[in-house]
Amino acid sequence: MKLTLEQMIDAGCCDRAEKYFVRHKSRSAKTLLKQSIKQGYYHDARYGLAYMMTHRQRVEWAIYCAESCLPVYGDSHNSKAPMAAIEAAKAWLLNPTEKNATAAAFAASAAAYAVVAAAYAAAAAAYAAAAANAAAYEAANAAACATRATNGANTVELLWKGYEILTGEVYTGSEGNE
Repeated sequence: MKLTLEQMIDAGCCDRAEKYFVRHKSRSAKTLLKQSIKQGYYHDARYGLAYMMTHRQRVEWAIYCAESCLPVYGDSHNSKAPMAAIEAAKAWLLNPTEKNATAAAFAASAAAYAVVAAAYAAAAAAYAAAAANAAAYEAANAAACATRATNGANTVELLWKGYEILTGEVYTGSEGNE
């Protein structure tokens, strides 16, 4: 997996991440992602992950993020829209047709009207399925919204899940600093 400085900048990395990347350009993208997460550069890790993922991986990650914060949303708003948006995104994963992408877009639109971060995460998951060109942003947005919904309690877990989806490797925390 190769990552260039141009891709980092296109993904919206901050100046700090850009300088870090230049200093450590011999490192693999996987190593840079691990270090970003370990060192607390969560914004950079979110966008780096989303940029390197395939469309399908982005949707899978967005769904995971949205589901992780549904308990925060709860039944307090008596709305089925967030779960409907997630289910529409899952339907697209199983059968990535234009019809399912359109259904996901409509479900996302309905969920986005809710005023809670969990609903926005669900909407982002469905938007990621609906729009290939916006999927990187929406996947990262789902992770950010899920983090806000839980007041940051699940940030690191969501990032490691994204890393697992991207690389197929489960991070155990036992690796040394690379």
